[in-house]
Amino acid sequence: MVKLKVKNFGSIKEGYRENDGYMIIPDITLFIGDQGTGKSSIAKILSTCSWIEKTILKDSNVYRQESDGIKEFKYTDAPVSAYYLKHSLEYQNIQNYFSEDTFIEYIGDYYKIIYSGGETSFYSLHCEKEEVSYILPQIMYVPAERNFISVVEGAKSVKNLPSPLYTFLDEYEDAVSALGGQKQKLPLSSFEYQFDNSIKEGVILGTDSNYKIKLSEASSGLQSATPLFLVTDYLSKLITGKYNTLSKKRLSLTDDMSKDEMINLVREAKADDWQEKMEIQNIEDRFKNKRFLNIVEEMEQNLYPKSQQGILYDLIRCVNSTEGNSLILTTHSPYVINYLSLAIKAYAIKTKIKPNSNNKILSDLNIIVPQESTISGDRVVIYELGQDGRITKLPT
Repeated sequence: MVKLKVKNFGSIKEGYRENDGYMIIPDITLFIGDQGTGKSSIAKILSTCSWIEKTILKDSNVYRQESDGIKEFKYTDAPVSAYYLKHSLEYQNIQNYFSEDTFIEYIGDYYKIIYSGGETSFYSLHCEKEEVSYILPQIMYVPAERNFISVVEGAKSVKNLPSPLYTFLDEYEDAVSALGGQKQKLPLSSFEYQFDNSIKEGVILGTDSNYKIKLSEASSGLQSATPLFLVTDYLSKLITGKYNTLSKKRLSLTDDMSKDEMINLVREAKADDWQEKMEIQNIEDRFKNKRFLNIVEEMEQNLYPKSQQGILYDLIRCVNSTEGNSLILTTHSPYVINYLSLAIKAYAIKTKIKPNSNNKILSDLNIIVPQESTISGDRVVIYELGQDGRITKLPT
């Protein structure tokens, strides 16, 4: 389980005071607090450190061959100088939040990353010779500015937007393309999304009142929630293999090695055609994203409380869809905590109902919280960030 310690970074001063300063980051983590208390800073640090851990691992451990059922890897020293934390956080535009006293320690599944005294240090948590058990995550940072892409035509051509917004836009385009023009029900009252090829633009369909408007003309809540929902749903399904039409950036090893390089690795072992095919598949599987880390800024943005509930429960559904998936939210909304509390309580009640029983409680419970959106309290933690620069864990 990921741990994070942050002190003297932007508005965060003393940081978390329990557990020797380490915040535990389970399957679902919420950061709540007033404006300017550092919620997004924490989320961006977690996103960046997760990306660094994933990238270093892919650079330093390259699958070589399998002999007698034992997978072997050729180990090289990763070019960690390219991943210094202060430099990497320029992508999130918070590089100026560092001070002389800034301390950050990230403990992931495979690497420990420490920033102290202006230097970044990297430590492997595993022996170089042991087989790596790390499962590569699909990491998505959903920025608060996401409604911009619903409003502005050709948003990708606009200069000087936040870097995460361009990345999110790429995923949004892939998600829309994967739908192939089909209607997609939204977890917001009675609305559906569809890409209208006749006007080359996304539209919102009102299923009850039978109307259609452009997404760019819809309410601000729909403009914010629709891209969030489409990208989250798409990526949670992508890691399960549902979609075979991948974007140009998502071919299994495009950022690490080409298909030719993969074939050469296999041929070094003098494999026949069948073995070659299997080895290439093994390599692709080795570098394929198999879990989803979804980091969402201001989930409640422009949404009525009931709509916040619909989006939250769908985000939890995506967490539950694949083992290892996780969700990090920043929020100002106490409603989000209330609805999350309902999801936890619903799980506790659900576990007490006997399987295959005709108990009416289960059907009644499903009206309040969909079964696929219930969650154990052991998988959830909520941290509150204060104006005094401290972080407090709220009672479960």
